[in-house]
Order: sequence, then structure tokens, then C-alpha cells
Amino acid sequence: MKIFDHKKIIGNWATLLLTTGSNGIIDYSRLSDEIDVLIAARPNGIYCNGTAGEFYTLTEDEFDKIASLLAEKCSGADIPYQIGVSHTSPQITLNRLQRTKHLKPSAVQVILPDWFPTT
Repeated sequence: MKIFDHKKIIGNWATLLLTTGSNGIIDYSRLSDEIDVLIAARPNGIYCNGTAGEFYTLTEDEFDKIASLLAEKCSGADIPYQIGVSHTSPQITLNRLQRTKHLKPSAVQVILPDWFPTT
């Protein structure tokens, strides 16, 4: 995928919602179907692991699976994608960033910890 700068992240970016079964476990089959529906809508891009993707609840294995699934499907459809690498631990955020580099997302999302001063 082509890496975007802030000027190229424009338009409608669809968010990948976390799909779980009634037992609370991620349903990767439904997640895959959701990505297909989003791709068919042809947004400017798709992103995963934002707040609607419950990034703060994911294990590292779940994070890797979701990021890889999105990268595989979007790359195959030539749809730009972003991966949210945020976590409440800055060390885990950095580790997620390192682990996603090989997926070549158009961009990554980083959310500052809620205790970070705003001024």
C-alpha cells in the first residue's frame, strides 16, 4: 500500500467494528464478512482498532489477527487502510507499531494516553 501523509487522508474512511459472538469472543468469520461489505462500498479507506474496534480490550494475538486480516483484504482490493496501534501502555503502542510495519498500511493511528496533558 502507498503510505499517505496528512494531506492524502481525505474523504470517507469506514471503521471496522469489532464483531463478537454472544460469548464475547471475536467472530473472525463475521469480521471478514464485514470487511468485504466495507470494501464493496468503496470508501476512501478503512481503518481498524479505533475506539469502535475496542482497541483497549484486545490481546496482542487478537490485535495481530485483525490487522493482518484487514491488510490482506484491503491490499487485494486496492483500498487504502489504517491500523490503530494505540494501547493504554505506551510500550505496547510502540510494539504494535513495530509489528504492523510489515503490513504496509497507508497510515497508523495513535491515541495519546488520557493522562497526557492537552496544553
